[in-house]
Amino acid sequence: MIVIRPQRLSPFIEKIIWQGKGSKEPYIVYPDIYNVMGFQNLGHINVLNGDQCKKLEGAGITGIDSAPKTFQGTENISSVLVFFKPEVLFQWKKIHPREVAGTSIGLMDFWMKKSEWDRILNIQDQSPYLFLELIENMLWKEFNAVETDPWISWVVNQIISSHGTIRINELAQDAVLSRRQFGRKFIEKIGVSPKTFSQIVQFQYAVNLANTKNKLVDIAMKAGYTDQSHFIKEFRKHTASIPSEFFHFNNDNVPFLQD
Repeated sequence: MIVIRPQRLSPFIEKIIWQGKGSKEPYIVYPDIYNVMGFQNLGHINVLNGDQCKKLEGAGITGIDSAPKTFQGTENISSVLVFFKPEVLFQWKKIHPREVAGTSIGLMDFWMKKSEWDRILNIQDQSPYLFLELIENMLWKEFNAVETDPWISWVVNQIISSHGTIRINELAQDAVLSRRQFGRKFIEKIGVSPKTFSQIVQFQYAVNLANTKNKLVDIAMKAGYTDQSHFIKEFRKHTASIPSEFFHFNNDNVPFLQD
């Protein structure tokens, strides 16, 4: 894996990743706040849903989703993933964030030209750094004139800095909007409701807390979950499992989260 964070694209993109030489084993991607654009110049990726298997387009974008998704790539995969900041798609104006929320759409359905796709396929046997450079240059050409929206950037930052615990009513009041007006404006620009977005931010914060070897009871409290039931309910929604199963904690480290 190679990770780059181009400074010139920092207002729009969190990171760009190249992945290669994968395995055929399915893997789960848990909810996050980024819209992810993917390009495969070798191999392909399937999304699995029960017994169903759907092949994704070689160039596509997957929107914000509150549920986990299961993917499976081919062993010879060479893929670049672009993690867009959540407020960027609306300003790009090529696709509405609501159209892609919870699903994946091929880029050639609304943006990418065949000539650009051919350029990607022509670097199959070359360095992944050339692949990354090609994608970065293509995105810079597309986004260098895009202006960010200070209002939605402020709202997103407020939610992230509070780890998803800030009250929506408080944000609406600060924005001098009713809660309903605020919700509509947020969905228009992000694609999901402020409540859903905040829940994903809170979930991701809890996952990061677990990486620091906190006990589950401490994770729940620090992440701002109101009680045991709330903690379990949110993790089931985002991971399809309870926290102790998700984090592989033993019974000694699970003071209240027992089935």
